[in-house]
Amino acid sequence: MGLEVRYKWRREDVQIVLHPDELPKKWYNILPDLPEPLPRPKDPETGPSRVEPLPKMMVNKCLEQEFSEQRI
Repeated sequence: MGLEVRYKWRREDVQIVLHPDELPKKWYNILPDLPEPLPRPKDPETGPSRVEPLPKMMVNKCLEQEFSEQRI
């Protein structure tokens, strides 16, 4: 007889706090370096793309950065 404990991690359960000196000074976009494009994000509950409602929730400049394939 054994006891098995399982815990499903949720993203909201994890919080990483960095000291200001540890914060990244530069960012690098890995999307252009991937061998193939990432699949479009899907809603975990309903399945359809989560990309379509984004323009209603985010500023266009933020969307451009989020989906950019430029290295800079």
